[in-house]
Amino acid sequence: MGSSIIKRLAVCAVVVMMGTGLLASVAFGAKTPLEIMGAKAYEPGTEAPDFTLQTLEGKKGSLQDLRGRFVFLNFWATWCIDCRKEMPAMEKLNRELAGLPFAMVAVNVQETPKQAEAFRKELGFTYPVWLDPKGEVGLLYGAWGLPNTYLIGPNGDVVGRVIGPRSWSAPEVVQAMKDLIQGTLRSPPQPKR
Repeated sequence: MGSSIIKRLAVCAVVVMMGTGLLASVAFGAKTPLEIMGAKAYEPGTEAPDFTLQTLEGKKGSLQDLRGRFVFLNFWATWCIDCRKEMPAMEKLNRELAGLPFAMVAVNVQETPKQAEAFRKELGFTYPVWLDPKGEVGLLYGAWGLPNTYLIGPNGDVVGRVIGPRSWSAPEVVQAMKDLIQGTLRSPPQPKR
C-alpha cells in the first residue's frame, strides 16, 4: 500500500512539473509563429476575399487557383522604400520554402507593368508579380499602407497580417513560417464567417 501512494505522489509531481513548465513557457516568452513575425492573428474561419489579376507575364492569376497552398500575399509599390528593403528578404524566404506547399505573390499597387518589371529586374526577385493598377484589391484587403502582407492558409482563410516591412529571411522568421505552414496543413477547416 505504501508503494502505491508513492507512485501516485510521483505521478502527481510529474504532472505538476509538466504544468509548471507549460506555464513558464507561456509566461516567459514562448511565442507563436505569428508573434515571431510580428503578425496580427485573424479569427479562425475568416475567408480571404478571392480576386483575379493580370500577372506581369500577361496571364491571369487568381487566389482561388492557389488553394491547397499556404499563400504569402504582399502588397507593394516601386516608390515604397520599405518595400524595396524587404523584397530581397522575401526572395530568400521564397527559396527557403521551395518544396513546401507555399506560394508567394507580390501584388503591385497602382503602377504600370513597365514600372513593376523594371523594379523586379533591378532587385532580381523571381516570385510572381500580379498587377492591381487601380488599387481595388489592395482596398478590398484593407492594405492602405505599404508594404502589407497577408498570410493565407491552404483552405483560403486569412491566418495573419503584417503591416510594414519584416526581415523575412531571418532564421527565426523562416522557421516560424515553416511551423505556420505545417500547422495550417494539420488544422481542420474552420466554419466560414
